[in-house]
Amino acid sequence: MKYWGLFLLFFAGVEAGSVKLVNNSAYKLRAVIRSGDGSYLGEVLVNPQQTMAWSDYTGAVAYPNQSQTPYTVVWFCNDDEGTPFAICTDVGTGFTVVARSCDGTRACKPKKEQTYPPPQGPPTEEYLQKQGQQDAGPPEGTLS
Repeated sequence: MKYWGLFLLFFAGVEAGSVKLVNNSAYKLRAVIRSGDGSYLGEVLVNPQQTMAWSDYTGAVAYPNQSQTPYTVVWFCNDDEGTPFAICTDVGTGFTVVARSCDGTRACKPKKEQTYPPPQGPPTEEYLQKQGQQDAGPPEGTLS
């Protein structure tokens, strides 16, 4: 019977320091998890329409650190600027955080289209093919 209590403590501790992250957007997002006092705890890169789990579990037996809760999850676009996507506050242990359900713009800037020809180096094969398609027009000659 004494092992039953240890078993429950172990699994309660594992759940106590975890958050389920659901990216229900069309963008790859970076979820940053902060503790109740605002300190950085970790981050996870989540693909579109993917679910991931984040945990502060770091040992054989987990003891919940209640001073870290409630968590704040800040979602960022995976772009060069790290544009904020959304923020969820007061996230309890074991909660599921859904990106598009949090507060914020919930949008990322579209990726910039590459310029052709590339600014440096010789033209790429893709550029040459695209250029050839643009140059093509109606056949020359007269129509009868």
